[in-house]
Amino acid sequence: MDLLSNVLLSLKVESTVISEWRLSAPWGVDIRDFSPGFCMTLIEGYCWFYAPGHPPQKLSRGDTLLAPRGGVCALASAPDSALASLSEVWQQPTFEGLDTEHRPSAPVRVEWGAGGEETQLLGLAFTFQGRGRNLLLDVLPEFIVLRSVDNGVFPGVESAVALLQAEREETKPGYFAVAKLLAEMTFVSLLRAFIQSEPHHPIGWLRGLGDEKVAKALEAMHAKPASPWTVPVLASTAGMSRSAFAARFTHLVGQPPIEYLISWRVQLASELLSATRHPIPVIAQMLGFQSDRVFRQAFKQRAGVSPLNHRKHGATPAETIPETG
Repeated sequence: MDLLSNVLLSLKVESTVISEWRLSAPWGVDIRDFSPGFCMTLIEGYCWFYAPGHPPQKLSRGDTLLAPRGGVCALASAPDSALASLSEVWQQPTFEGLDTEHRPSAPVRVEWGAGGEETQLLGLAFTFQGRGRNLLLDVLPEFIVLRSVDNGVFPGVESAVALLQAEREETKPGYFAVAKLLAEMTFVSLLRAFIQSEPHHPIGWLRGLGDEKVAKALEAMHAKPASPWTVPVLASTAGMSRSAFAARFTHLVGQPPIEYLISWRVQLASELLSATRHPIPVIAQMLGFQSDRVFRQAFKQRAGVSPLNHRKHGATPAETIPETG
């Protein structure tokens, strides 16, 4: 499996909601009290997007705004339109949020505005499993705009949005299961399109992926995270000397090779703690940590909580293996 697929597959949607927006000019929505990630696709009409530190951008039919980690921004019919808060526009008294306890059972429909020219948006909000940092989300821009003119190059995006648009009309049993799968498909398609179309990524594993030698080491660590990797072994995998490899890897990825490896192991551990009932010492052993103590220290340092607390507040475990030793 290639490195990009490996990392994209690590993104597992926890909860999601599909929304259909019908907005009539003049209108404006201030998005600052909504923490999940989200994307908005223009189905009809146009709108303006602006955010702190970003120049205003006009979005046209077929364009998509993606906020992988959420963020403060505004959408409006014109740059000078008055803004209403998201909670005021949303007007959904039965919507309680997105997490393991609140999983919407039907699409949400939003209507707002003063009765002028209409804009239609297809919205998707999502949270991901696991509460630790994610190597992919951490290196992505706060906001990503994908233009409709690029959809011909990335047909997966257009197909995903079309399926999502069809599901917005559904209120039949099984909605959440279908919506969850469509959310993952749409999000992964959008990210893949962005990653493949962006020639210059900031420091991080995405930048390392563009370097033939560093990419070999990254792919090796992702393919076998539990292996007893050392800098000399990784340098040999990359076809470089130890010192040249260490310097090049750190320059491109932003952290030394072994630090990156530990971060990836911790992310995998986060998923296992949320999705399984494997004992913590077993997870440590599965991922190549020298001891349970070393694992706990590394996990708390990077995730901010202990493995036990992460498990208590994560998703409901679904799998059990017996205690060993």
